[in-house]
Amino acid sequence: VLLVDLDLPLVGGIDVRRELRSRSESCDTPIIFLSDERLSQERLARCLDAGAHDYLIKPVDESELLTRVHVALRERMLRDAYRRLATEDPVTRLSNRRQTMHEIERAIELAAELAMPAQLLLCDVDHLADINKRFGYDLGDEVILTQSRLLRRLVSPDIKAGRIGGEEFILLMSGTTPEFAMSVAQSLQRTFSAIVFDAVTDPKHFSVSIGLTSYTGQPASFTVDQFLTQADLALAVAKSKERDRVVAYWQLDPHSLPRLDSPQRHARLGDRQRRPRSSISPVAESQIALPKVAKNHDAK
Repeated sequence: VLLVDLDLPLVGGIDVRRELRSRSESCDTPIIFLSDERLSQERLARCLDAGAHDYLIKPVDESELLTRVHVALRERMLRDAYRRLATEDPVTRLSNRRQTMHEIERAIELAAELAMPAQLLLCDVDHLADINKRFGYDLGDEVILTQSRLLRRLVSPDIKAGRIGGEEFILLMSGTTPEFAMSVAQSLQRTFSAIVFDAVTDPKHFSVSIGLTSYTGQPASFTVDQFLTQADLALAVAKSKERDRVVAYWQLDPHSLPRLDSPQRHARLGDRQRRPRSSISPVAESQIALPKVAKNHDAK
Protein backbone atom coordinates (compact mmCIF):
# COMPACT_ATOMS: atom_id res chain seq x y z
CA VAL A 1 0.00 0.00 0.00
CA LEU A 2 1.32 3.45 -0.92
CA LEU A 3 0.61 6.62 1.03
CA VAL A 4 0.80 9.60 -1.35
CA ASP A 5 0.37 13.26 -0.54
CA LEU A 6 -2.10 14.89 -2.90
CA ASP A 7 -0.12 18.14 -2.91
CA LEU A 8 3.44 17.10 -3.68
CA PRO A 9 5.78 20.00 -4.51
CA LEU A 10 6.61 19.08 -8.11
CA VAL A 11 3.85 16.71 -9.21
CA GLY A 12 0.33 16.05 -7.97
CA GLY A 13 -0.62 12.85 -6.19
CA ILE A 14 -3.19 12.12 -8.90
CA ASP A 15 -0.46 12.31 -11.55
CA VAL A 16 1.63 9.87 -9.51
CA ARG A 17 -1.32 7.44 -9.37
CA ARG A 18 -1.91 7.65 -13.12
CA GLU A 19 1.76 6.94 -13.77
CA LEU A 20 1.65 3.89 -11.49
CA ARG A 21 -1.52 2.61 -13.20
CA SER A 22 0.25 2.74 -16.56
CA ARG A 23 2.87 0.21 -15.39
CA SER A 24 1.99 -3.46 -15.16
CA GLU A 25 4.07 -4.04 -12.01
CA SER A 26 2.28 -1.32 -10.02
CA CYS A 27 -1.14 -0.90 -11.67
CA ASP A 28 -2.96 -2.76 -8.86
CA THR A 29 -1.06 -1.31 -5.91
CA PRO A 30 -3.57 0.33 -3.52
CA ILE A 31 -2.97 4.03 -2.90
CA ILE A 32 -4.24 6.06 0.04
CA PHE A 33 -4.07 9.78 -0.58
CA LEU A 34 -3.20 12.23 2.21
CA SER A 35 -4.72 15.70 2.16
CA ASP A 36 -4.46 18.85 4.29
CA GLU A 37 -8.20 19.40 4.04
CA ARG A 38 -11.44 17.60 3.35
CA LEU A 39 -11.82 17.00 -0.38
CA SER A 40 -14.58 18.59 -2.39
CA GLN A 41 -16.92 16.29 -4.30
CA GLU A 42 -15.18 17.20 -7.56
CA ARG A 43 -11.68 16.53 -6.26
CA LEU A 44 -12.75 13.31 -4.54
CA ALA A 45 -14.28 12.13 -7.83
CA ARG A 46 -10.97 12.87 -9.61
CA CYS A 47 -9.06 10.87 -7.01
CA LEU A 48 -11.37 7.88 -7.27
CA ASP A 49 -11.35 8.06 -11.06
CA ALA A 50 -7.54 7.97 -10.98
CA GLY A 51 -7.72 4.74 -8.97
CA ALA A 52 -7.33 5.90 -5.37
CA HIS A 53 -8.33 3.35 -2.77
CA ASP A 54 -8.99 5.80 0.05
CA TYR A 55 -7.93 9.17 1.49
CA LEU A 56 -7.08 10.55 4.91
CA ILE A 57 -6.92 14.09 6.29
CA LYS A 58 -3.72 15.23 7.97
CA PRO A 59 -2.71 15.06 10.72
CA VAL A 60 -3.38 11.34 10.41
CA ASP A 61 -4.51 9.32 13.41
CA GLU A 62 -2.27 6.24 13.68
CA SER A 63 -5.00 3.75 14.57
CA GLU A 64 -7.22 4.97 11.70
CA LEU A 65 -4.28 4.76 9.30
CA LEU A 66 -3.48 1.17 10.29
CA THR A 67 -7.12 0.16 10.00
CA ARG A 68 -7.45 1.56 6.48
CA VAL A 69 -4.14 0.03 5.41
CA HIS A 70 -5.30 -3.39 6.63
CA VAL A 71 -8.56 -3.02 4.71
CA ALA A 72 -6.66 -2.08 1.53
CA LEU A 73 -4.36 -5.09 1.94
CA ARG A 74 -7.27 -7.49 2.42
CA GLU A 75 -8.97 -6.19 -0.71
CA ARG A 76 -5.70 -6.50 -2.63
CA MET A 77 -5.38 -10.14 -1.52
CA LEU A 78 -8.93 -10.84 -2.72
CA ARG A 79 -8.23 -9.25 -6.12
CA ASP A 80 -5.07 -11.33 -6.45
CA ALA A 81 -7.00 -14.49 -5.59
CA TYR A 82 -9.67 -13.73 -8.20
CA ARG A 83 -6.97 -12.96 -10.75
CA ARG A 84 -5.33 -16.34 -10.14
CA LEU A 85 -8.68 -18.05 -10.63
CA ALA A 86 -9.09 -16.23 -13.95
CA THR A 87 -5.56 -16.72 -15.29
CA GLU A 88 -4.05 -19.88 -13.77
CA ASP A 89 -4.54 -23.50 -14.71
CA PRO A 90 -5.89 -25.09 -11.50
CA VAL A 91 -3.84 -28.29 -11.84
CA THR A 92 -0.38 -27.04 -12.82
CA ARG A 93 -0.61 -23.40 -11.60
CA LEU A 94 0.82 -22.29 -14.94
CA SER A 95 -1.04 -19.76 -17.08
CA ASN A 96 -4.33 -21.18 -18.34
CA ARG A 97 -5.34 -21.28 -21.99
CA ARG A 98 -6.99 -17.85 -22.03
CA GLN A 99 -4.06 -16.14 -20.31
CA THR A 100 -1.57 -17.96 -22.53
CA MET A 101 -3.33 -16.73 -25.67
CA HIS A 102 -3.22 -13.19 -24.30
CA GLU A 103 0.52 -13.53 -23.61
CA ILE A 104 1.18 -14.84 -27.12
CA GLU A 105 -0.75 -11.92 -28.60
CA ARG A 106 1.31 -9.49 -26.52
CA ALA A 107 4.58 -11.16 -27.58
CA ILE A 108 3.58 -10.78 -31.23
CA GLU A 109 2.87 -7.08 -30.67
CA LEU A 110 6.27 -6.57 -29.03
CA ALA A 111 7.99 -8.36 -31.89
CA ALA A 112 6.26 -6.17 -34.46
CA GLU A 113 6.57 -2.84 -32.63
CA LEU A 114 9.86 -3.10 -30.74
CA ALA A 115 11.81 -5.69 -32.75
CA MET A 116 11.74 -8.19 -29.87
CA PRO A 117 11.64 -11.61 -31.61
CA ALA A 118 9.34 -14.18 -30.03
CA GLN A 119 9.98 -17.91 -29.83
CA LEU A 120 7.16 -20.38 -29.22
CA LEU A 121 7.60 -23.95 -27.94
CA LEU A 122 4.67 -26.36 -28.01
CA CYS A 123 5.39 -29.32 -25.73
CA ASP A 124 3.30 -32.49 -25.80
CA VAL A 125 3.68 -35.53 -23.52
CA ASP A 126 4.02 -38.62 -25.70
CA HIS A 127 1.42 -41.41 -25.41
CA LEU A 128 -0.39 -39.89 -22.42
CA ALA A 129 -3.59 -41.79 -23.22
CA ASP A 130 -1.61 -45.04 -23.17
CA ILE A 131 0.04 -44.03 -19.86
CA ASN A 132 -3.40 -43.43 -18.33
CA LYS A 133 -4.71 -46.74 -19.64
CA ARG A 134 -1.73 -48.88 -18.60
CA PHE A 135 -0.71 -47.24 -15.34
CA GLY A 136 -3.73 -45.23 -14.21
CA TYR A 137 -4.70 -41.57 -14.20
CA ASP A 138 -2.74 -40.84 -11.03
CA LEU A 139 0.53 -41.54 -12.82
CA GLY A 140 -0.75 -39.65 -15.86
CA ASP A 141 -1.37 -36.65 -13.62
CA GLU A 142 2.11 -36.95 -12.13
CA VAL A 143 3.59 -36.95 -15.64
CA ILE A 144 1.69 -33.73 -16.42
CA LEU A 145 2.73 -32.13 -13.14
CA THR A 146 6.36 -33.10 -13.68
CA GLN A 147 6.39 -31.42 -17.07
CA SER A 148 4.79 -28.31 -15.58
CA ARG A 149 7.46 -28.17 -12.84
CA LEU A 150 10.22 -28.22 -15.42
CA LEU A 151 8.58 -25.38 -17.33
CA ARG A 152 7.97 -23.37 -14.16
CA ARG A 153 11.71 -23.35 -13.46
CA LEU A 154 12.22 -21.37 -16.64
CA VAL A 155 9.63 -18.66 -16.01
CA SER A 156 11.00 -15.11 -15.87
CA PRO A 157 9.83 -11.65 -17.00
CA ASP A 158 10.73 -12.64 -20.59
CA ILE A 159 9.68 -16.31 -20.47
CA LYS A 160 6.06 -17.40 -19.96
CA ALA A 161 4.75 -20.93 -19.49
CA GLY A 162 1.16 -22.09 -19.90
CA ARG A 163 -1.03 -25.14 -20.28
CA ILE A 164 -3.36 -25.09 -23.27
CA GLY A 165 -4.65 -28.67 -23.17
CA GLY A 166 -4.51 -31.96 -21.32
CA GLU A 167 -0.86 -32.74 -22.03
CA GLU A 168 0.07 -29.73 -24.15
CA PHE A 169 2.14 -26.88 -22.79
CA ILE A 170 3.43 -23.60 -24.18
CA LEU A 171 6.76 -21.94 -23.48
CA LEU A 172 6.87 -18.40 -24.87
CA MET A 173 10.10 -16.41 -24.99
CA SER A 174 10.42 -12.73 -25.91
CA GLY A 175 13.63 -11.02 -27.00
CA THR A 176 15.53 -14.26 -27.59
CA THR A 177 17.03 -15.97 -30.62
CA PRO A 178 15.89 -19.14 -32.40
CA GLU A 179 19.19 -20.75 -31.43
CA PHE A 180 18.54 -20.07 -27.75
CA ALA A 181 14.99 -21.44 -28.06
CA MET A 182 16.30 -24.60 -29.71
CA SER A 183 18.79 -25.16 -26.89
CA VAL A 184 16.01 -24.69 -24.32
CA ALA A 185 13.74 -27.13 -26.14
CA GLN A 186 16.45 -29.78 -26.41
CA SER A 187 17.31 -29.37 -22.72
CA LEU A 188 13.63 -29.84 -21.78
CA GLN A 189 13.30 -32.91 -24.00
CA ARG A 190 16.45 -34.59 -22.62
CA THR A 191 15.62 -33.74 -19.02
CA PHE A 192 12.10 -35.15 -19.17
CA SER A 193 13.21 -38.40 -20.79
CA ALA A 194 15.82 -38.87 -18.01
CA ILE A 195 13.26 -38.62 -15.19
CA VAL A 196 12.42 -41.91 -13.48
CA PHE A 197 8.77 -42.39 -12.54
CA ASP A 198 7.82 -44.96 -9.85
CA ALA A 199 11.53 -45.31 -9.21
CA VAL A 200 11.16 -47.61 -6.18
CA THR A 201 8.44 -50.02 -7.30
CA ASP A 202 8.51 -50.13 -11.11
CA PRO A 203 10.94 -47.67 -12.73
CA LYS A 204 9.76 -46.26 -16.03
CA HIS A 205 10.62 -43.41 -18.40
CA PHE A 206 8.40 -41.29 -20.63
CA SER A 207 9.08 -38.64 -23.25
CA VAL A 208 7.88 -35.37 -24.73
CA SER A 209 7.83 -34.05 -28.26
CA ILE A 210 8.36 -30.36 -28.93
CA GLY A 211 7.44 -28.14 -31.86
CA LEU A 212 9.29 -24.85 -32.11
CA THR A 213 8.69 -21.73 -34.16
CA SER A 214 9.85 -18.10 -34.29
CA TYR A 215 8.41 -14.69 -35.15
CA THR A 216 10.74 -11.77 -35.85
CA GLY A 217 8.12 -9.06 -36.39
CA GLN A 218 7.25 -9.65 -40.04
CA PRO A 219 4.68 -9.87 -41.50
CA ALA A 220 2.90 -7.25 -39.39
CA SER A 221 -0.42 -9.07 -39.91
CA PHE A 222 0.87 -12.21 -38.15
CA THR A 223 -1.72 -13.69 -35.76
CA VAL A 224 -1.83 -15.93 -32.70
CA ASP A 225 -3.49 -18.66 -34.78
CA GLN A 226 -0.66 -18.56 -37.31
CA PHE A 227 1.95 -18.73 -34.56
CA LEU A 228 0.26 -21.74 -32.97
CA THR A 229 -0.29 -23.42 -36.31
CA GLN A 230 3.43 -23.23 -37.11
CA ALA A 231 4.28 -24.77 -33.74
CA ASP A 232 1.58 -27.41 -34.29
CA LEU A 233 3.04 -28.33 -37.67
CA ALA A 234 6.52 -28.72 -36.21
CA LEU A 235 5.08 -30.81 -33.37
CA ALA A 236 3.20 -33.01 -35.83
CA VAL A 237 6.45 -33.76 -37.65
CA ALA A 238 8.14 -34.58 -34.33
CA LYS A 239 5.29 -36.96 -33.51
CA SER A 240 5.53 -38.61 -36.92
CA LYS A 241 9.25 -39.28 -36.40
CA GLU A 242 8.87 -41.66 -33.46
CA ARG A 243 8.42 -38.83 -30.96
CA ASP A 244 10.85 -37.86 -28.16
CA ARG A 245 12.43 -35.14 -30.28
CA VAL A 246 12.47 -31.42 -31.10
CA VAL A 247 11.50 -30.10 -34.53
CA ALA A 248 11.63 -26.43 -35.57
CA TYR A 249 9.19 -24.97 -38.09
CA TRP A 250 12.02 -23.26 -39.99
CA GLN A 251 13.54 -26.70 -40.62
CA LEU A 252 10.48 -27.93 -42.51
CA ASP A 253 9.97 -28.04 -46.25
CA PRO A 254 7.10 -25.57 -46.90
CA HIS A 255 5.97 -27.68 -49.85
CA SER A 256 5.44 -30.87 -47.82
CA LEU A 257 3.92 -29.78 -44.54
CA PRO A 258 1.71 -32.28 -42.72
CA ARG A 259 -2.04 -31.83 -42.63
CA LEU A 260 -3.42 -30.83 -39.25
CA ASP A 261 -6.77 -31.84 -37.84
CA SER A 262 -8.48 -29.22 -35.71
CA PRO A 263 -6.73 -29.54 -32.35
CA GLN A 264 -8.91 -30.53 -29.40
CA ARG A 265 -7.19 -29.30 -26.22
CA HIS A 266 -9.42 -29.96 -23.24
CA ALA A 267 -7.70 -30.10 -19.87
CA ARG A 268 -8.80 -32.59 -17.23
CA LEU A 269 -9.57 -30.46 -14.21
CA GLY A 270 -10.47 -33.19 -11.71
CA ASP A 271 -8.64 -33.06 -8.41
CA ARG A 272 -6.62 -36.17 -7.69
CA GLN A 273 -4.54 -37.26 -4.74
CA ARG A 274 -1.01 -35.95 -5.07
CA ARG A 275 1.55 -38.68 -5.78
CA PRO A 276 5.11 -38.55 -4.44
CA ARG A 277 7.39 -36.55 -6.72
CA SER A 278 9.19 -38.52 -9.38
CA SER A 279 12.89 -39.00 -8.88
CA ILE A 280 15.32 -37.30 -11.24
CA SER A 281 18.55 -38.99 -12.13
CA PRO A 282 21.90 -37.17 -11.78
CA VAL A 283 22.00 -36.96 -15.57
CA ALA A 284 18.65 -35.18 -15.63
CA GLU A 285 19.65 -32.80 -12.86
CA SER A 286 22.64 -31.69 -14.88
CA GLN A 287 20.48 -31.00 -17.93
CA ILE A 288 17.72 -28.94 -16.30
CA ALA A 289 19.68 -25.68 -16.28
CA LEU A 290 19.35 -23.52 -19.37
CA PRO A 291 22.35 -22.52 -21.43
CA LYS A 292 23.59 -19.17 -20.13
CA VAL A 293 23.07 -17.10 -23.24
CA ALA A 294 21.69 -14.09 -21.40
CA LYS A 295 21.17 -13.43 -17.70
CA ASN A 296 17.50 -12.63 -18.19
CA HIS A 297 16.89 -16.16 -19.42
CA ASP A 298 18.73 -18.24 -16.83
CA ALA A 299 16.55 -20.86 -15.18
CA LYS A 300 15.31 -19.93 -11.74
